[in-house]
Amino acid sequence: MDQDLNAILWELLEEDRSELSDLNGTLYEKTLIVKEEKRKISRLEKIRSEEPEMFYPRTDSLSREEIEKSKLTIRDLEHEIDCFQERKNLLEKRISKMETILSWDQSCPSSFQNIFIFQEEERKRIAGDLHDTSLQSLVHLIHQIELCRMYVEEDAVKAKLELSVLTNDLQKIIDEIRDIIFNLRPMTFDDLGLKTSFERLLENMNKNQTYEMISEIDDVSCENNLTLLAAYRVVQEGLNNIIKHAQATRVVFRCKKHDDLCVIDIEDNGRGFCQKPEQDRKERHFGLSSMKERIKMINGRIDILSSEGNGTKIHMEIPLATV
Repeated sequence: MDQDLNAILWELLEEDRSELSDLNGTLYEKTLIVKEEKRKISRLEKIRSEEPEMFYPRTDSLSREEIEKSKLTIRDLEHEIDCFQERKNLLEKRISKMETILSWDQSCPSSFQNIFIFQEEERKRIAGDLHDTSLQSLVHLIHQIELCRMYVEEDAVKAKLELSVLTNDLQKIIDEIRDIIFNLRPMTFDDLGLKTSFERLLENMNKNQTYEMISEIDDVSCENNLTLLAAYRVVQEGLNNIIKHAQATRVVFRCKKHDDLCVIDIEDNGRGFCQKPEQDRKERHFGLSSMKERIKMINGRIDILSSEGNGTKIHMEIPLATV
């Protein structure tokens, strides 16, 4: 099957499964409400039959209104439940057909699950970035604005100085948000290609001149941008690992095109890590496992070599012609 069509079917399947999950939750909630309304009617009718002396004319009228109101609610809800059930049956049939087309087997749920894991991890990272940078800065900005309001009436010069500081801080926040947006979908990737996107990544990584940086980057192109975007995400994760964990002083990055392959190498002289299977399962190595899964999903190859005290080498081979 054509891989673009395959990707579309997987996306549709994901949407249908998500809708089905929401639908099941809605059906469960509405069914509970119907049961509760029926219990309410049963209680009222039981009291009316067993203790009629409790019901004066006005009370009796109110109880009848409550019963009728509950019956109307039940009728409306049961109609909604029937409609939702029809939609559920349709979704289940469609999901079953798509699973058959995609030759659903034991390996598919694992790959499907990994997609969700990548999405959730990315959401957590973005939330963390926003909380630790932009949100904290905005809170501080509010305090600065309050200070300026105090100075306006008491000391105009101080107010102007504080406004100048506030303007600089606001510009920093704008830059932070731009960086977060760039990480979500690098605009240079769409406009100028993979080479410029990699150069931007390396430039941002070394903006404080922390590393001796050596880079060789070919202008790699591919008809399917999803392949190159996956490569970009893997490189992004690899460079983030160096920043967070490696304690390196030297980074070598190469991206070369060989025939129908994009070959990428990332090396650092950092502290490295011990490559034991049990350690790979730990959360701190989730980044490495996600890199492997991303490359696997685009039919590529990745080798990660590292040992304690000897840095890390990452070698990737990504097919360009098969996608």
